[in-house]
Amino acid sequence: MIAHSRAILCVGAAHWDVIGHVAGAVQIGDDLPGRIEHRPGGVALNVALGLAKQGCAVRLSSVVGDDEAGSSLISHAKAAGIDCTDVVRIEGLATSRYLAIEDGDGSMIAAVADTTLLDAQAEALPRRLGQAIRGSSALFLEANLPACVMSELAERATEAGAEIVANPVSPAKALRLRGLLARRHRLTIVANIEEARALLREDTRNSEEAATGLRDAGARVALVSDGPRAVALATENGEVALVPEPLTERFSVTGAGDALLSAFLACPERHTAPKNALEKALLAARDQMTMQR
Repeated sequence: MIAHSRAILCVGAAHWDVIGHVAGAVQIGDDLPGRIEHRPGGVALNVALGLAKQGCAVRLSSVVGDDEAGSSLISHAKAAGIDCTDVVRIEGLATSRYLAIEDGDGSMIAAVADTTLLDAQAEALPRRLGQAIRGSSALFLEANLPACVMSELAERATEAGAEIVANPVSPAKALRLRGLLARRHRLTIVANIEEARALLREDTRNSEEAATGLRDAGARVALVSDGPRAVALATENGEVALVPEPLTERFSVTGAGDALLSAFLACPERHTAPKNALEKALLAARDQMTMQR
């Protein structure tokens, strides 16, 4: 665990995940038996929950509705030890949801993320979060936020001496992080290989190439995963890659990347002993994948 004198501020999505698990392979148009699971989700909330689990002081900035779903989400976060002072509730609107379908081996078939509430409030975040950023050791941003908002938040974090950690969320939204790379902030990027390829606009062969490419493009630290293949970490001091231990039981990929990110961010050794930090992050991701099935 890591003890921060200041909290880590996580800014982005918080919603309920609705995940359909089917027993076998899925084809377009299929109507299959399975089970449906509801659990707290959203990249920022997932990362905040992971950090709190690791013993970090963490503060969440997000948007929920004024419905029972929003109340339950906030209660869950507070019970985990997260400071929800900066979670805004919008009167008359429903809390957002994320819908995903996973096949029999836990792989993602498709997903839809409703970010309507976050989109509507995003432009107010830099003004509203000034004090919270100044009181933070690190700022986590995810690309559900508009590029201009992330850039302004990152500038304020840089002025406050806070580290910036960013996640592309999806290949479709990865380009929103281009501005952060170009400004060469004190930036750590954690992505999967498809997100890294989209951000770099290059068809890199593997995670090692992708991590090195992100570092060379402006990130101080880049961590890139590639499913069951090697996870690569590139820093100012070199590169390291580790292959995850094979899973022999059924698993769920939803939230695994967020668990990897939060465990890496929480590790006090990530700058001095990056291989140890990567090992701990892989273990957290594995635990997340297996506990959900």
